[in-house]
Formats: sequence, C-alpha cells, structure tokens
Amino acid sequence: SVTFTEFAVLPAVDHLNFVTQPSNVVSAAFITPPVQVELLDAAGHRDTAGIGASATVALGVLHGPPGGHVRDSLGFAADTVAAVKGLATFHVGNDIAGTYVLLATSPAAASDSSASYVVAVGPAAHLTYIAGPGASLAAMDTTAIRPTVEAQDVGGNAVPGASVTWVADSGGGTLVDPLNPTTPASSVVTTTDASGRSSVQWWLGSAGNQVLRAYLTSATGTDTIPFSTGVYGSAARLAVTSVIDTAYASGSRLPLVVQVEDANGNPVPMAGVPVGIHLDYYFCTGPCTRAPAGARPAFSRAPGARIVPRGAPRPPRPSLEPMRWPAPSISRTGAITF
Repeated sequence: SVTFTEFAVLPAVDHLNFVTQPSNVVSAAFITPPVQVELLDAAGHRDTAGIGASATVALGVLHGPPGGHVRDSLGFAADTVAAVKGLATFHVGNDIAGTYVLLATSPAAASDSSASYVVAVGPAAHLTYIAGPGASLAAMDTTAIRPTVEAQDVGGNAVPGASVTWVADSGGGTLVDPLNPTTPASSVVTTTDASGRSSVQWWLGSAGNQVLRAYLTSATGTDTIPFSTGVYGSAARLAVTSVIDTAYASGSRLPLVVQVEDANGNPVPMAGVPVGIHLDYYFCTGPCTRAPAGARPAFSRAPGARIVPRGAPRPPRPSLEPMRWPAPSISRTGAITF
C-alpha cells in the first residue's frame, strides 16, 4: 500500500490592501491609529502562512506637497517594515503641511494607494531669522531694512497668527508694529501674517551698540533671535585710512584716502564733504642729499648746491593729480595736514 502525507496548497499573494487608512494629523505628529496594510491572495484572503506572511512592505508618498515625505521615529523618507502574519503596521507621520495620498508597495504583491488625508500646521515652536538692519546707521534714525522673523512649527511650516515679542535691549531704541502703529516703545508684541512672518519698525537710540531681541510670546517657543547694529554721530573729524610711505618717486601718485568720522571714531557715510589738503615741504636746487634733522626733514649741502630756506621764494605748489613738479631737478618731501 502507499501512504500519502496530507499537505495544503497555499494560494499565491496577489495584492496589498490598506486595512487602517491614514487619518488627519498635525505636522510632525504620528498618525493615530497606526496605518496598517495587509497582503491578500486573489480571492481576498490575508496570507498568514505563505510567502506574504512575512514579506516586506514599504510606505511612501504618492501625492503630496513639494518635499513632503513619510517619516518614522528615525526620520526616514520611506518607511519599510516586515509583515507579521500578512499584516504590516506603520508608525509614521509627515513634516510638511498639506494633503497626502500614500502608496504601499511590496516585491511580493501589487501596490495599493490610501485615501487622502490632511497634515495641518502645528503650534509655533521657534523663530527663524529672515532679515536684519545691516551695519552702522545714523543715531535716532530708523533702519532701512526692518528686522523680520518667521514663526515655524516643529516640522518647519510657517505659522500664521503667532505672537512675537520684540525688545530693544540696549542703545535706547524704540519700536513700532508697522501693521498696528502705536506710540514707540522699548518693547512691542506683534502677530505673524499669513506667511508666518513678523517685523518691526526700529528707531535707533542716540549712541553706542544697539541690540534688539525677538522671541515667541508663548511658552512653546524656545528660540531668541538677536539683532544688533551700531550708530554714528555727526561728522567731527577726518582720518587718513591709507598707508603713506616716507618717500615717493618724482611723478608718482600719492595714495591718499580719508574717512569722515564722528567724535568716537565711528565712520560716517557722507558724500560731498569738502576736504582741504596742505603740502608742507622743503626743497633745494642742485644735487642735494636728504638727511634727517629732528622731526622735520632737512638737506645736507653738496658741492655746488644751494639750500633754499622756508619762506624764501619757491616754485609754485604742485597739484596732486598728477603730483609733478615744474623742474625735474627739484626733490622734495612733505607732511600732509588737514
């Protein structure tokens, strides 16, 4: 006689199916309950013991906002899990706000798409810098570029309607909300616009370093954004900023650069300031040799040379552009004063 061992023929895995659809969720939060996908045969039975029982299933975005992706606790852009008795469970969420449709895929079966769901913007969690006032500005003036910040949730989405507190920490500056003008004050509270941004009009103080600070008014926020700039006073003096050598060849250019400064040495951006230049010099005729004599230059006399003292008639003073003398035999040195 012949004995046959009983065995079962399992149907082949055919396709995937979303058992638990994704639900609406806040940015960066996990979808609740978790998304579940099953592996089915052609008759619609879950494969609990065959090839599909432990097959891998991947979950990604089929439709969504630009840059949107599925994230798990490790932040993966596409989550892949192994099925347990034909059922794959996903603990996932999304960062970027918008409407999504997910796609489940597996090497063992045909893919399936989910129902659509919405990822909403979460509460403001931090501020990010957008624009600042720039470098030194005039005292008691307003900044040309308004200090601007953007409120964002944990997922990096801009948050409209968030409350932002601005404080002029030092320098004596005052602030005004440009969307809700009031009397200028050292601190002001603003609300982010539809793009999640907020700015202030900042009038600088009278002198010194100016510091402005912005932070979320709510306890949820943790970031503080500092803004700083310097102020300058009225023009008080000139300073030579170029390096002047002790001697130059005849006919060469003198690289003279001066800067208008206030009484504290801060550069003052002013155009059209008249600058007078006086050349104080000695000169001689014939073959002269220059030799130092105290703080002022002097000349030692060579045979046939004639020293011309200060105050004596001398050639006309040269122009600076170019610096040329009437007689090429004349040598000179000078100190520039203002």
